[in-house]
Amino acid sequence: SAALPDASTSLDVDYGVDPTPLLPQTATVTWSNGAATEEPVAWNAVDPASYTTPGGTFAVEGTAAGFPVSVRDRKSVV
Repeated sequence: SAALPDASTSLDVDYGVDPTPLLPQTATVTWSNGAATEEPVAWNAVDPASYTTPGGTFAVEGTAAGFPVSVRDRKSVV
């Protein structure tokens, strides 16, 4: 049978000068056969309110190698 991705790994989110998150363009996918590959990530649209609300939690989902990936980050907005 074909190898499937193992549990998701964490991805880092960087922030530029403004509060807009800079999402990673690739994710390392570790497959059930032990292989690890760097795969491009296609992110869903991001609602600006999700990263500009004080005390909010930023979350976005996307796909890598045809499988779902997600990022969650708590960011303090002042």
